[in-house]
Amino acid sequence: GNLVEAFVPARELLNIAGLPEVSQVRLPNYAYPMQGFGASRSEGVQFVGALPFHTAGIIGQNVTVAIIDVGFNGYAAAEIPIDPAATVSFRADATMGSSYHGTAMAEIAADMAPGADFVLIAVDTELSVQSAIDYVINSGIDIVCMSMGLFGGPYDGSHAVSRAVNRARAAGVFWVSASGNQAQRHYQGAWRDLNRNRFHEFSMGDESIDVMLEPGQYTAYLSWYETAGAMTNRDYDLVLYDATDTEVARSGFTQNGDDPPVDVLTAFISTAGQYRLRIEYVSGPTAQQDMFQLFSPEVDLEAAHQVPESSLVIPAEATGSYTVGATRGALVTDPAVPMVAIDELEPFSSQGPVVSHPEIIKPDLSGPDGVTTSLATQGVSPFIGTSA
Repeated sequence: GNLVEAFVPARELLNIAGLPEVSQVRLPNYAYPMQGFGASRSEGVQFVGALPFHTAGIIGQNVTVAIIDVGFNGYAAAEIPIDPAATVSFRADATMGSSYHGTAMAEIAADMAPGADFVLIAVDTELSVQSAIDYVINSGIDIVCMSMGLFGGPYDGSHAVSRAVNRARAAGVFWVSASGNQAQRHYQGAWRDLNRNRFHEFSMGDESIDVMLEPGQYTAYLSWYETAGAMTNRDYDLVLYDATDTEVARSGFTQNGDDPPVDVLTAFISTAGQYRLRIEYVSGPTAQQDMFQLFSPEVDLEAAHQVPESSLVIPAEATGSYTVGATRGALVTDPAVPMVAIDELEPFSSQGPVVSHPEIIKPDLSGPDGVTTSLATQGVSPFIGTSA
């Protein structure tokens, strides 16, 4: 493709951006693990009816399962039948990552198929995921479980990672993706500015979405591929304001005809509290009623503007992905975890249909979360999220 990841000195960024063959310079698009909250066996084994298969001796023999994730911290001591040699890293730091998310995922998969061979593949960015997919195809791996999501769009199945997943499926790999935890962190809607002040109205007279933020980095993604196509000269910014209506940060990407219709807002929050997201028209033709997809990957949006429909992450919307949502699979007594009835859909579980394709219904099924791993002290037991 035409995307390049590189380590470059900060002082060279303006020079690189000025090259005629460069249309845009931005931070890499990092993958997000789909985890909600934070000698054991997953309750899901019984819940989904796997025990009779185990009793019959069907435990995944002669099958190789790859777990693709951002981190496998502590995997050597975890409850995973893994040969230390069966680990691969495509991360920029060449490690297996510091997160325990992939380790917990591998434990759950191993409970379901204790006789399978497992390969752990560590990634961090969208290009590393594509490299991992190439590795899977060329290594004869049978099944892939990837419970991470990418953002920025497009979300219609045409993203490069989604196309790579389709390639893997065509090569005989059974690809399983988490649908995402974005049902309460997604908004979609068409541009509306009835008072012509250059700000989008999320509903009549309401030009902002409230978010409650803690100190640290906050990231949100805005795109309008559905109506703008692959490149556009219709320029919008995603802007964050504090409670006094003072601008805190804006995405600031420029769309002038050779740029994709996506902006990424990154803000560094020093004070906890309520903030407001707004979409501001910057330049370009105004006749088009652009359709927006807005994701706030780690923070819930104001309830009035949450849109669960079409909140699937990339590559859960790929036609080659067998996409799985989450239902509550066990009683969870942690007060930090919202109460949900057993077998009820988790309120955060991303829903379909695929953007621009109402005929493509996702997820393909939903499975139990809230299950047990050996990693309670690492915050991943009970394991809440579509990753489980």
